[in-house]
Amino acid sequence: MAVDGAIRMGGFSDEGSLYDGCLLCMNVIQHLENQGIDYQTMNILEDHQQRDGLKRKIGEVYVPVLEDEGQFTIGEDILQTDR
Repeated sequence: MAVDGAIRMGGFSDEGSLYDGCLLCMNVIQHLENQGIDYQTMNILEDHQQRDGLKRKIGEVYVPVLEDEGQFTIGEDILQTDR
């Protein structure tokens, strides 16, 4: 996969986004770094616009969420992601 964009991950290339804010999120960040996957975090606890946008996209507020070209991977499933 290549990550492509600010809020979207396009298969994991150079840029993408990860909604953060919890211990699992820190594990996901470490996993992405170990895989050499670039990402962008958004703290939905501090940024209410991002929180509301996440709720519109997946119907709930849950972290971590990895968005990849409109496809969402949620929670521990992100730890199965590789380059």
